[in-house]
Amino acid sequence: MHNERPLQDLIDDTSGLVITEYIILLTVVTTMAGMALVGIGIPFWESFALTQSLVAAPVP
Repeated sequence: MHNERPLQDLIDDTSGLVITEYIILLTVVTTMAGMALVGIGIPFWESFALTQSLVAAPVP
C-alpha cells in the first residue's frame, strides 16, 4: 500500500509527544533544583567551614 501523503501523516502523528513533554518538564525542574541547591548550598558551606575552624581551634 503506497501512502499518498507521508509528510502530512508525520505532521499529524502525535504519538510520543507526551513523553517528550515529560522529559522537557523533568529537565527544567531538575535544572532549577540544581541551581537552587548551588545557590543555597555555597553560603551554607562557607558557614560550615567557619564553624569548623572555630570548633577545631585550640582552647587557651
